[in-house]
Amino acid sequence: MNKIRILPDDLINQIAAGEVVERPASVIKELVENSIDAGATIILIKLDGGGKRLIEVADNGSGMSPDDALLSIERHATSKLKTKEDLGQIASLGFRGEALPSIASVSKMRITTSLPDAVGGCRLEIEGGRLLAVKDIGAPAGTVIEIRDLFYNTPARLKFLKTQATELSHIYQTVTKLALAYPTIHFKLTHSGNLIFDLPAQIHLRDRIASLFASDLARQLLEVDFQQGALHLGGLIAPPVLHRSARDYQYSFVNHRAVQNRTINLAAAEAYRHLLPVQRQAAWFLFLKIPYDLVDVNVHPAKLEVRFRNQQQIYHLTETGIKETLKSTLSAPQHKTAYAEPVVKDTLYLERIKETLDKQQSLPNITGWKPVLPNMSPDVRETVYKQTEPAGLAVKQEGIPFGESAEKDLFWQNLIPIGQLHQTYLLCQNRQELVIIDQHAAHERVMFEHLVNKLKQQPQLESQRLLFPIQLQLNPKLQPIIEKYIPALEQMGFELTVFGGNSLIIQAAPPFLTHEQVIPCLEDIFSEISDREQAPDLVKLQSKLLERLACHAAVRANQSLAAEEISALIKQLGELEMPLFCPHGRPTIIRFGVNELAKRFNRI
Repeated sequence: MNKIRILPDDLINQIAAGEVVERPASVIKELVENSIDAGATIILIKLDGGGKRLIEVADNGSGMSPDDALLSIERHATSKLKTKEDLGQIASLGFRGEALPSIASVSKMRITTSLPDAVGGCRLEIEGGRLLAVKDIGAPAGTVIEIRDLFYNTPARLKFLKTQATELSHIYQTVTKLALAYPTIHFKLTHSGNLIFDLPAQIHLRDRIASLFASDLARQLLEVDFQQGALHLGGLIAPPVLHRSARDYQYSFVNHRAVQNRTINLAAAEAYRHLLPVQRQAAWFLFLKIPYDLVDVNVHPAKLEVRFRNQQQIYHLTETGIKETLKSTLSAPQHKTAYAEPVVKDTLYLERIKETLDKQQSLPNITGWKPVLPNMSPDVRETVYKQTEPAGLAVKQEGIPFGESAEKDLFWQNLIPIGQLHQTYLLCQNRQELVIIDQHAAHERVMFEHLVNKLKQQPQLESQRLLFPIQLQLNPKLQPIIEKYIPALEQMGFELTVFGGNSLIIQAAPPFLTHEQVIPCLEDIFSEISDREQAPDLVKLQSKLLERLACHAAVRANQSLAAEEISALIKQLGELEMPLFCPHGRPTIIRFGVNELAKRFNRI
């Protein structure tokens, strides 16, 4: 007797169902994708028992003839592929011809369908993969598929389903992704007669997001529109201030197919990396449009994953597109009040500045408070002080242009310093607000962008030899790791030599670090490397090194600054492309509107 045998068709279908149909949400995904491929503009989904007892998907799509309906429940029968060449450039959501026969093999299925110009339609009844009846009936154009008693004949699969609430949660996520991918389609979802959501067709993705999530979130999202050759990145992303604790608002679509893709996720996370607090997540709704022959959608049984022909190209497209969007929209602090008024450079304004100076000089000596001189535009400063611009801090920013945003320019030009609070926060004012700047976070961002720009212009940062070399004892487990990264550390301006096993001799360091800062800075860097399960690659390490250097070189909290230093710091911060966050993602400024303050004091 032969050991190898051909499996019967019903068993083959049940095995296929194990790949395609994991739970009720999988059934809904397959059926709704068929409706979308059929050109439906309205898709109605009815559920009962969390999808275990009933799943019904009705659409107004192109429908099927009786012959096509019978073929649709045969394995590998599809209208979406004609030749093997079509497999290399798949434009439809479904294409394998496995969904309907697989679902039918583990449920009781009824298909009612009709062509738009047909007098009537047909109805198929299938149970456990066996065709029971075919009837001619009157039916509107489109298709209705009913799935009852899912997994009734495969108890092992049935017992692995979760609670009704859990299954409904998976269904909600599945339909949400489809509704986001196709905002121009009307989706309606009900469960046991109760409406879960009703989403009319909408032209703009922002409106669909407002319907599904929150209108306040949708209003604040930033539009992405980035082209790179034949590749396009579109969609909406959240500004960094709307960070979240979970990744639940991260959606990626490739040619309108919702996907899980590590390349896209890593690139998006990298674009936000210096703008978010630790352990916080960005929100994004990204739509990649790429030629069909550059992506393989046939790498996952449920078509949840895709593979790109050139992953590095997709990574660069995603990271650059998000960075460019953030750079162009976040260079100016966002606020309800638009800064339309230019700085008034007339006699009245100069008199007011002099009056402010006189009042500041007469302020009492309050602990933690230090009045400072206003940060005026150069011509006003020259008139009032009869002096040139201050020289700035230890590292002066050069060659960093203002952004193109007129609102940004006017914001920083109108900003007047009025004090330093607890030697940590710089208090400033303009015509509309009180602005508080964290001096360490602000200078950290200034230093970080300065170092990044320096490394773009030259192979390594400047180095300054120490008068007396410093010896640092290493943790024994760190020695082989540190030796690997000494070239990267030397690029940052350090000159290091491993000496006597676990000792490290530091002979030179970046000139902006004081002698006392060298050891703490290197210890932070070594800790960053050793805390990771895998040592970081050189590109990521370089970024981390720059963060650490900027942090240690920046002015600290509880550090008194002269008026000229404060003015220079604010000027340098305002010249950056993205001044609102330090490299670790903490905000550099906080703003309070005058009206808000007036309300607090019951003035309005």
